[in-house]
Amino acid sequence: MKKLVITALVLMTASLALMAQTPKNPWTWELQGGYYTSSNFMDSDWNASTGIAYNFTDNWKLAFHATYWDGKIKDSLNSTTNNIWTFTIAPEYDYNLTDKDQFFVFVGAGVADLQSKDYWIREGGGLLYVHQPSQTKWAGEVGFGYRRFFTPNVGMSFQLTYTHMGFDSVRYVCDKTDIGDARIGLVVRF
Repeated sequence: MKKLVITALVLMTASLALMAQTPKNPWTWELQGGYYTSSNFMDSDWNASTGIAYNFTDNWKLAFHATYWDGKIKDSLNSTTNNIWTFTIAPEYDYNLTDKDQFFVFVGAGVADLQSKDYWIREGGGLLYVHQPSQTKWAGEVGFGYRRFFTPNVGMSFQLTYTHMGFDSVRYVCDKTDIGDARIGLVVRF
């Protein structure tokens, strides 16, 4: 029993030290929309993302991102579309210029999901039937941006992101997908 009480006291003391580091608004939520360009099998199109982050200090946070890319499959008949989802965890560093202006950079890792799709493409002088199996593979992302708060807790964010996904061969072109995108959206601190 004595060990249990000592352990509880040590954990409580450690948690108080961590809570003393916590900023005034420890949580951040973002909702963004944007436009992307892909290096592989999808044409450029729109994307949407959301994320929630916990600030450990005024400069460091851990973010959880979910991003959706929608797009036309290159060279497909009838503008066949497909989409990709990514879910990543990203440590983020924020540089506060003022209480209202903030630059940020992050590096994340997680998973990417590609839906199964059957479609026809134009190849050479004819048509080629393609079966694209569904895949869930690793993903990595890196990005930077700027946030401007119009009130103490609500503002806008602008972000540039590069995402690399480890999908298996799609259309016999290559085995990786790289996407660069620009996003703009709402940011809320609470």
